Amino acid sequence: MDAEDGFKVKIATSSPEEGLDFACNLIATAVSKDADSHPERACELLRTLAQYVQFRYVGELELAAEYITDLGRMISPVTSFEREQFWRQMQWVAQAIGLPVRDYTEEKR
Repeated sequence: MDAEDGFKVKIATSSPEEGLDFACNLIATAVSKDADSHPERACELLRTLAQYVQFRYVGELELAAEYITDLGRMISPVTSFEREQFWRQMQWVAQAIGLPVRDYTEEKR
């Protein structure tokens, strides 16, 4: 997928499962940084990540996608991570498993 400024934003497109795994990889460091910066939110971040992992590995892709999307929205705007790449990945996953792409954006709709 092309980014607006002309460079390529790489996403995983071989399967929804790989797409979810790649999205999780993109956000993992941000979860750790955000928990360090905001210790009062660490439990909620960890709980949401654990719920994603639980549903992802029992094959409940729609629920896994919901939890990792929630996690993406929970990350503080000042915590750096590959936001554009993460959200493009989540939109691809949503499309691949038949979910409304508009629901997989940084802003909750």
